[in-house]
Amino acid sequence: NMAAAALILVDLQTEFLSPKGNFPIAEQSRTSLQSRLEELVPKWRPRAPIIWVRSEYTPTEELRTSATTSEDEYLSGTHSGPVACCSAGSPGAQFPAEIEELVHPVDEVIVKHWYSAFKSTNLDYDLKQAGVSQIYIAGLLSHICVKATVRDALRRGYQVAVIKDCLGWRNEEVHAQAVARIAEMGAVLIESAGVMQ
Repeated sequence: NMAAAALILVDLQTEFLSPKGNFPIAEQSRTSLQSRLEELVPKWRPRAPIIWVRSEYTPTEELRTSATTSEDEYLSGTHSGPVACCSAGSPGAQFPAEIEELVHPVDEVIVKHWYSAFKSTNLDYDLKQAGVSQIYIAGLLSHICVKATVRDALRRGYQVAVIKDCLGWRNEEVHAQAVARIAEMGAVLIESAGVMQ
């Protein structure tokens, strides 16, 4: 029942999608992600809402995670460290042209300052107001912001499906571990071809 569904697209920003960004995803990941999104987004829009989530981070050294940080603490965090990521107003924080073309005025765009799209944003409120109970998640990075968003969605009682072939990653092994962990958490893994049948 697509009436209760929404598509959440996480962090499809220049910082990750441009080879010149500070945290570029693997070329193989980028090309397949872009082509799948070009098919998925226009097919999805007539059926249910689309929410684009953008990160804007203000890096602070103090927040740097230590080796002893638990997964839970880490996923509750934000970007820190010497290399800036998606700083407000920077080119890296923008949607690249090929993503901008997919964004439509009817879509919602949410800005987040933490890894999770739910932390300190209106996302949960907006979804509940719209009667959404099932969320489909795509975007990047699979092992950080996607995983953090999945965790928080499950904690808030949503049914969560992660579109496995629409995820961005920098390291294939880390990505594979993240996908396995996402399934363990209780999200359903699906392929984009199956979403639109």
